[in-house]
This record gives sequence, structure tokens and C-alpha cells, in this order.
Amino acid sequence: GEPTLEVIGVLQVMPDGNGYLRSAANDYNPVPGDPWVSRDVISANGFETGVELKGMAVPADRPGRSPVFVTLGEVNGGSLDRPGGRAGHRGPRARGPRPQDRHHSARTGQPVASAR
Repeated sequence: GEPTLEVIGVLQVMPDGNGYLRSAANDYNPVPGDPWVSRDVISANGFETGVELKGMAVPADRPGRSPVFVTLGEVNGGSLDRPGGRAGHRGPRARGPRPQDRHHSARTGQPVASAR
């Protein structure tokens, strides 16, 4: 089929590596018909649970099946079409300073720059 269904949701990666887009309208709880995302799409982009994806899906081919996510349009609200749309995208989530990168001087107790 053709990707004619626009979908948006927060990715939940399952133990088998495939995932589903969960909707805010359903409080991010799993419901039948949540769009399915293949492990190939997830691994090719380094996505993890928690990333918001928007794109196009192939509608379900029969009742009880999920639409299949096939075309990525936005990641965490950033368009892939505009320059810099994925700037800073090192994965699916924003990452702050790692705890091991926060050092404090033993003498003053003040933060000091990491050597990393």
C-alpha cells in the first residue's frame, strides 16, 4: 500500500526491537491500531523509547492490524526538510551533562571543568 496516513506519536520500543507510536490522546497507553515502527527504522536512526516521531504510514490492511510507519517527517518536533532541522540530534532524546562529567573541587566544593 501507499503511505497515505499522517501519524504522530511517542515511540515505545519493544523487546524485539520493533516499536509503536503512542498517542497523547490515549495518555501514551497502548491501544489497538497504534502505528507500528520497524526495527530497521529504529536502528537506522538510533531511536529509543521516548522520541516523538511524525511521518506517514501505510494504513492497516485489515481490522485489528496497525498502520505501518514508513516515512519519517519530524523528530521531536524538528522538520527534516529545513536546514538544521536535526541539529544536535545525537539520538532520540535530549541529553544533559552526564553525572560522571560533573566534578567538584575537593578544596572549594565548586564545579570544575571536565577533561572530557
